[in-house]
Amino acid sequence: MSAAYVFGSNAVALDGAGNDIGTRVAEYVQERIANLISIDGNMSVVASTQQALSDLIIKAVAEEWTPIELARAIEQDTAFSAERAELIADTELSAAEYAGALGAMTEAGVEQKAWETDPESDTCDDCAENEDDGDIGIDEPFSSGDFAPPLHPRCVCDLVGVSN
Repeated sequence: MSAAYVFGSNAVALDGAGNDIGTRVAEYVQERIANLISIDGNMSVVASTQQALSDLIIKAVAEEWTPIELARAIEQDTAFSAERAELIADTELSAAEYAGALGAMTEAGVEQKAWETDPESDTCDDCAENEDDGDIGIDEPFSSGDFAPPLHPRCVCDLVGVSN
């Protein structure tokens, strides 16, 4: 296995064809927020909070905010504690980053991907199982059912595009 592309806290844009990765990320954020935080979902919040979070995350991605900047904006705009705002900011920016990276890998013709855990961190069982999957097709889910990190809040795993 040779890693062609690694995406982590400093994602590398693959798209040499001039495609707007930011648009893919914004579309992903809209879809994720609609599914993740719905009125009848397991993380129920009112519809106005859902829209506020979506708007803030899209703005954060477009303006390349840090997780701290997004956390401050969430804390000021919604009824979340500072700790909760930071957790949401870190998780959602990571999810948006990996969605964009996965889309870029697909458009670049990468056919396989692998999940990498951080050897310096305590790894949860689900992330370890995803890593144990080895190289899988770019459009296949890992054992957890996820297509890319983060699997959970505070997940520090990476997604690696694999070339043969």
